[in-house]
Amino acid sequence: MAHVICLQEHWLFNFEQNLLGKSIQGINYKIRSVDDNNPISPIQKPRGYGGTAVVWSNKIDHIVDDTIEDGSERIVCIKIDTAPTPIIVVSTYMPCRGSRKTDDEFSECLDMLYEITRKYHSDHIIVLCGDWNCDLTGKRTTRQCKLLQFLSECGYLKHPTSHTFINSNGQECSIHRLHIPAGSSQKHLFKDNQIRPHC
Repeated sequence: MAHVICLQEHWLFNFEQNLLGKSIQGINYKIRSVDDNNPISPIQKPRGYGGTAVVWSNKIDHIVDDTIEDGSERIVCIKIDTAPTPIIVVSTYMPCRGSRKTDDEFSECLDMLYEITRKYHSDHIIVLCGDWNCDLTGKRTTRQCKLLQFLSECGYLKHPTSHTFINSNGQECSIHRLHIPAGSSQKHLFKDNQIRPHC
């Protein structure tokens, strides 16, 4: 069983966040919803969308610090106090494609991820998990170039998977990936500490 799981698109609004803990026994979590800055009333609830969370087994509560405030409605972070190097787990749900507004929001999220990386890279291992809403294998787009530039500048490795989402029209696809800073010891991260992020 995984000790840490990153979730994207949980579809829970701010007033529903406690449902995550009621649905799964033996866990704790840090969650962000699309309406955290402007909560939606339960009587005006639309169809759910968006949201991101990091969920962990309560067996590792003693080493999890969920007080890190970095992030947004699309980015949530926790710290796992492992020795000799602590781990920052970042769960990210990037904006979908479609409009100029979402492209701007995509760039803002990358800027925030860059700041998180800059803040913690010198004395932490950073694990980025997420739904990037971007296909890095197809024809180059502005979005792809921005994401690849971010990954390259910050020294992240790309661990490719096959397409994890293909739109019903067959034209759009996305890849969920796990990114680990180049040079970090994967043995240390995944075996010695029994921390296996599943994204």
